[in-house]
Amino acid sequence: MGTKICRGRVIFTGAMFGSFLSACFKRGRRRNRLAGDFENAFAGYVGTRQAIAVSSGKMALYLCLKALGAVKGDEIILASYTVPEVIDVILLLEMRPVFVDIIPENATMDPAAIENKIGARTKFILMTHMHGCPCRVDDILEISGKHGLTVIEDAAQALGAEYKGKKTGGCAKIGYFSFGMLKNMNTLGGGMIVTDDEHLAAGVRKLTAHFRPLPRKELFKRLITSMLVSWVTHPVIFSFFGYPGLVLLGAGKEALLETVFQARPVTADGFSGLEVGFSPEQAALGIAQLARIDILNAERIKKARLLDRCLSGVSGISLITPPPGAKNIYLNYVIRVKQRNKLIGYLFRQGIDAGHGFVVSCAHQDRFLKFSGENCGNSREFEDENVYLPVYDELRPGDITRMARLIQEGVWN
Repeated sequence: MGTKICRGRVIFTGAMFGSFLSACFKRGRRRNRLAGDFENAFAGYVGTRQAIAVSSGKMALYLCLKALGAVKGDEIILASYTVPEVIDVILLLEMRPVFVDIIPENATMDPAAIENKIGARTKFILMTHMHGCPCRVDDILEISGKHGLTVIEDAAQALGAEYKGKKTGGCAKIGYFSFGMLKNMNTLGGGMIVTDDEHLAAGVRKLTAHFRPLPRKELFKRLITSMLVSWVTHPVIFSFFGYPGLVLLGAGKEALLETVFQARPVTADGFSGLEVGFSPEQAALGIAQLARIDILNAERIKKARLLDRCLSGVSGISLITPPPGAKNIYLNYVIRVKQRNKLIGYLFRQGIDAGHGFVVSCAHQDRFLKFSGENCGNSREFEDENVYLPVYDELRPGDITRMARLIQEGVWN
């Protein structure tokens, strides 16, 4: 039958499970210090003075804005090409999102589009590193400094990426990360806020002081889900069970994957459920993975660069080109193709499950249209043309070259 290739690999190893169990049985001071140990290790890795573990990336953005003093009516400039939950959080605070377009070569915010969007109520810029690729940090920071704006760094998809030798997350006044199941660090949900500003860090900690502990039932539900998805996406299991199951689902497979992986719109009622702490078990998972994050990133980068070499110059394919000085970790390996659905369908019939992800042009989403002041055409095109190709750790070089060869043949075009 041959090995089938899943579009993504959720990793939950035996060593991770061991770290989780060990934390479960810790008591007293040894248990209580785990979250602090993870925060200190994470701050050291990113290169900031402070790190605060929180319940999710969405909560991290919310807390960043609250700690910075955001109020009703404040405007925040951000790229249209992002996940809709980011806009939901902004609207929850009764702020106004101001969309700008992206650079088509790497899907990050176009600094040239920022200045003519700055108005009297503009207070913030959300600087998002997309798909693991850093944006043009220096240009954005220069504009923010010129106009007295505060930059919040969204590094949710860029743990371990760098800009001119500096780790992402630590380039602006405050930054944040996400540790969801599809990220390169999976702590069964969670996120991290990083900053050099001790006053800001104290403000964040004060905002979270009343949060209740994460319920054990929810923690173990996430554990079981993560282990199950890890098992299903294992190359052998996926080949014999996962892929045939997706074939049987036919057109319904995308709906199933969206049900499992796509985040739901953020509402006030739903957001209150995120007012929970970061558990010692989650911290133990973070500590274990942080020790290997650069190794895992390096493996993915190696495979992505092999795919880059194979696909370079192929007609009809556009590759991601990082800005000068940027180190892309390829959290998602994304190409652009006009005939996207044809390519995805062809690869699937050949045993390769590619997809198009959940990042969209928010300026073109019905529920955000009233905030769309410009076309953001590059964002719309990127949403319509992006294809996520698998580059996870367990793929062999032969898997990468086989996938590239199928794309090169152009039978799908």
